[in-house]
Amino acid sequence: MSNLKFIRWRKWNPDDDTDSRASPEIFYKMEKLTVQEIVRHRYKFSGDTHQNKNVLGVPEFEDENGARYLFQCSMRYWGKVMADSWNEIEQAFKYDYMDFYVDGWPDEMKDMKTPE
Repeated sequence: MSNLKFIRWRKWNPDDDTDSRASPEIFYKMEKLTVQEIVRHRYKFSGDTHQNKNVLGVPEFEDENGARYLFQCSMRYWGKVMADSWNEIEQAFKYDYMDFYVDGWPDEMKDMKTPE
């Protein structure tokens, strides 16, 4: 498996095909590393925010050969990633993707935190 490392958070760019080279193995490795990054910093934001072109909401990774990958996914998949992260933070099965895939859940998103 390619050794990936988190580089930075970027803005959503639907025209950027950086992640088009990502194999399923790399995609799931990015997902795991993204969860770790969210847990470490306690980020909390929805799939809407993940896909917002004006917010740093897309993790970027680099492998040992210098290839870069963006973890851009659907809003529902982002909801799953965020739910997995917050279930780990709270050590409970409290959230599912529905809690994070779109904005508009005021109780859950009142303390939204994005990378800066």
